[in-house]
Parts: sequence; structure tokens; C-alpha cells
Amino acid sequence: MARRARHNILKLNPRGGSGVKIGSYEAVAQYYYEIDNKERAIELVELSLGSLGTLDVIEEDWKERAASQLVQTLANYKGKRVCHGRFCATPEQAVTEGNRRAAIPMEPHDAGP
Repeated sequence: MARRARHNILKLNPRGGSGVKIGSYEAVAQYYYEIDNKERAIELVELSLGSLGTLDVIEEDWKERAASQLVQTLANYKGKRVCHGRFCATPEQAVTEGNRRAAIPMEPHDAGP
């Protein structure tokens, strides 16, 4: 069942592009990280970072927040300082459940006050 869910999530590719695909990749990356397949988790986060530049219809401030969060997630997964574009992050000492949820980019309409 998990394999089928993972396959369906990776197939998401909304017409015109959106943050859904990036959020989905990061969710699947978290799954791989938790089952100790760190290489695949890192690969998916890097794929998400690379995909940000192809999203023309997404607000620029959303892309900035997503990139910052993805770089932090990548630093946590690699266990070392990571830079991508103008963003750099060092690994957090303890990744808590709250931090993991915060690492998943939000849809632009979900942003709170």
C-alpha cells in the first residue's frame, strides 16, 4: 500500500505547474528519510529545489519560502551546511515533529496572518 501511495504521489504533475508537486516530493522524501533511505530522500529534496525555477505561475515570495525550507531540510538530511542559490542552512540539532511539518511548503492560499 505504501508503495502504491508513493508511486501515485510521484506521478503528480498538475497542469501549468504548482507547489503541489514540490510538496509531494518533499513528503515522499520524508518517508524515505524515516525508513533510513537517506540517499533517495536527498535526491527528492534536490529535485524539488531544481523544480522551483520552472514554476512560472507561483508567487515569487512563495518560491522564496519554499526554497529556504527545502535548503533547511536538505541540510538536516545531509547533516552538513548546504547552500542553494542565495540560501544556506546548517543542520538543526534535533529535528522535531513540528520542524518536519514546518519543512513542507504551504500552498500560497494556506499562509496565515
